[in-house]
Amino acid sequence: MTESRDVENGGDTPAGVGVLLDFVNTRAIEGNCEEQLVDASSTRQWLSDSVIPFDGSLVTEADVLVARELRSALLAILKEHVGLDERDEAEAATAYLSRAARLYPLAAVISRAGTVLEPIQDGVAGALASVIGAGVQASADPRVWQRVKACKNPKCYKGFYDRTKNTGGAYCSASCASQMSMRAYRSRKAEQAAHSA
Repeated sequence: MTESRDVENGGDTPAGVGVLLDFVNTRAIEGNCEEQLVDASSTRQWLSDSVIPFDGSLVTEADVLVARELRSALLAILKEHVGLDERDEAEAATAYLSRAARLYPLAAVISRAGTVLEPIQDGVAGALASVIGAGVQASADPRVWQRVKACKNPKCYKGFYDRTKNTGGAYCSASCASQMSMRAYRSRKAEQAAHSA
């Protein structure tokens, strides 16, 4: 599997991961970034600016809804990767992704350099197929796939690539880890105060 330079997500990441994380991270994150897929115009702009192959064609409001559904399904899988107890959500997401893969098919293009998955369709359908293809590529190697996660901080859930040696990373940044530690500390203190009262 080849690597690509992915500065936003911390350096070199295996092929497909950067595209996947860029797409998942188009959602609003409290105090950090705004929703990128607000309407047809903003979705078209994001697709045009992204590394996802997109011919600049018309984007409809229905396309925006489908893109958000795809993003939500991918996020549910990434949340499961950090142990969030979302079994029903992850199963529904897996079923959705299977249906989406049939709606937005890919073709295997074989060359001396290797095999890549390319969308069969153009426009938004092709762009969404590229996102699905990135997910397929990332998930093809379980050692890579288990490292593609969503931040465990419920105010964040940003997608990230876990670079820890033991794949035990649960937060996208030290800031999120610190916030969660402080919440846990305050919760323990409040519990202790309630028991001693």
